[in-house]
Amino acid sequence: MVFVETNAINSSGKRVIFGLGVTNGMELTTGTASSGVAFGDMNGYDLTFVGMEDSPALVVADYTDEPFDNAAFTVTVS
Repeated sequence: MVFVETNAINSSGKRVIFGLGVTNGMELTTGTASSGVAFGDMNGYDLTFVGMEDSPALVVADYTDEPFDNAAFTVTVS
């Protein structure tokens, strides 16, 4: 599952977050890293995920102060 925080602002003034691969998961197929020289050059990662879902991406519920601060799930790292 992949969460994507967009630059779009919703009616409550928070950024919109989508949940992708909720049912069937997502697969990382390609990825590259780049570091630019000029100010406008990209410094970061370009990742491509693919998935097969029955429905469009789900919009995650609004958060209070920080993304996922109202999440009804926990993350366990083992």
